[in-house]
Formats: sequence, structure tokens, C-alpha cells
Amino acid sequence: MFSSTGPTEDAESSSNLHTASEEDSSTTFSIDAKYFFALLKGLNQIMFEKDDMMTESMMNQQVFGNESLNEEQNTFVIRCKQLIRLASYKNWTPTQLKEHLLSDDDAKQVFNTNDLVQTWVKFWTQYSSRIHQQLVNESKEDFGNNLTDMKWRIDQKTNINRLSEISESVAVVQLSTKQDPNHPLLFEMDKDTLKSVMEQFKVIQKRIDQLS
Repeated sequence: MFSSTGPTEDAESSSNLHTASEEDSSTTFSIDAKYFFALLKGLNQIMFEKDDMMTESMMNQQVFGNESLNEEQNTFVIRCKQLIRLASYKNWTPTQLKEHLLSDDDAKQVFNTNDLVQTWVKFWTQYSSRIHQQLVNESKEDFGNNLTDMKWRIDQKTNINRLSEISESVAVVQLSTKQDPNHPLLFEMDKDTLKSVMEQFKVIQKRIDQLS
């Protein structure tokens, strides 16, 4: 559960913390840093930790004082989800996240105060490693370690309309998986495709080496 239990002040104080001022319709959405941190923690529990004890309704109640969000609040939460996903799948460091918040025009419009930026950095410093590990674990469950065998051969692909003409050499690859060993995946790659795939594998290897 959240360390922050949500708004406990009177209604007027809570409104000032969580919503834009009604006196000026052009005022941008604002949220107190304490509740913003609780929001990010809640999204982490829901999106990555899969905590059954935390639901979006509970999170909304604790952070905004209401299970149902207005349009402005809902848009803000969506933008938080999008940025968490982006930062997690790109495996950003806190420094990289801060650079994005300060340089990306879209991010600057939504997370437009120093308090919000610093809260993002604080949250990411504390939780990015756990989120990354959760993604790694999920990847292993879905895909990782499932490749059990790979076979390949080189074939000569001929032009059907000109049987006497050899067009090119192709690699025929067969992949077998633990999940479905009786139905291996079979595909072919021409020279250009193989070159592109090999370049991608080099990028993957480099990234793994950096993270190891």
C-alpha cells in the first residue's frame, strides 16, 4: 500500500492540492509533490508489481480523494503511465529521465514544475531497478529460455518463371521452442535480410553487455 494515505485536510485544502484553481480556467493542472509520489508508487504497484491489494479506484481515492477522476486528472494519470512505460522499456537512468523531462516539449507541458521533475527523479531512483527486474522476469516467463534448438541450411532460390536461372542463395532457419516443440518455426532469409538481422543481434549483444 501507499506510504501516503491521501488527503486528510478539509475539502478546500484538498482541492487546492489536487486540482487547478476554479478562479482561472487557464491554470494548468497541479498536484502536491507528496501525492504525486504516491500516484507514481501506485501506478508501479498496478502496472509492474501486479499488487492485488491496489486498484486504480483505491489509488484515485488515496491520491485525488475520489474514485472517479475528472477529465484533467484522468489525462494526467494517463501521461504518467505513458512516461513510466517509456522510461522502463528504454531502461532509462534517473539522469536520462530528467533530461527527457527538461527537453521534451510534451513532457514539459505536463510535468511543468521543478517539484514534479524532482519527484519523478526521486521515484525513478528508488524504483527503476525493481521495475526493470520485473520486466526481465516477465520476459523470461513469456519468451526467455524457450528456444531449445536452431537448425539452418543454405538453399538456392530459383526464379519460377525461369527454372534454369538461379536467383540467389537464401538461409532457411528452423527454430524449436519449449512451449511448442512439435511445431517449429520455419522461415527463410535472403542476404539483405540476414545482414539486417545480424546487425540487430549485435545491438542486442552490446546492450546485454552494458547491462551485465
